[in-house]
Amino acid sequence: MAEISATAIYPVNPLDIYQRGQKTDREIPAGLSDANQSPEDESSGTPATKDKVTLSREARQINELAMTDRKVRTHEAAHAAAGGQYAGGPSYSYQQGPDGKRYAVAGEVPIDLSPVSGNPAATIKKAQVVRAAAQAPADPSPQDRQVASAATRMELSARAELQTAKQIAATEPRKELSIAVRQGSASAENIAKKPRASLNLYA
Repeated sequence: MAEISATAIYPVNPLDIYQRGQKTDREIPAGLSDANQSPEDESSGTPATKDKVTLSREARQINELAMTDRKVRTHEAAHAAAGGQYAGGPSYSYQQGPDGKRYAVAGEVPIDLSPVSGNPAATIKKAQVVRAAAQAPADPSPQDRQVASAATRMELSARAELQTAKQIAATEPRKELSIAVRQGSASAENIAKKPRASLNLYA
């Protein structure tokens, strides 16, 4: 009688035979494992993402420079317009942006703060124009306020000078009249002997 062997029998799956001829995930190169991955899924360290960040930073810088340029030019134009004949033309300091263009980042307008020699009334008018020019922008700078204060001091000084001149002018006729009276009483006889036409000098 034949003996029955105790050999273990293992079932065979036909799919296993088919799959043995294919590469597993471990055998596929790492660079090809995400072939279907979209560009948006890439990490932020890729060159494409870095380019986008750089462009975004440059765009923000250009916008800031453009806003500063408009603000500076509007500010200085207000000074020049209000200053009239006492203000010079604006001059600017520039900064080059990432786009290669030059943007104004600072500016100034020269203005004449000297008093009008020998004419306090004209000095007062000039000081008022200068002060208006300094305060013309919507956002005066600290230097603008200093110029406005200097113009106010110049106006006050001119007003004091004008007041003094008026007081002196008011007392001069009285002095002249007093001198004329004393001369007339001291030499009445001489005046009577002079030609009649000479009296017109005291008329």
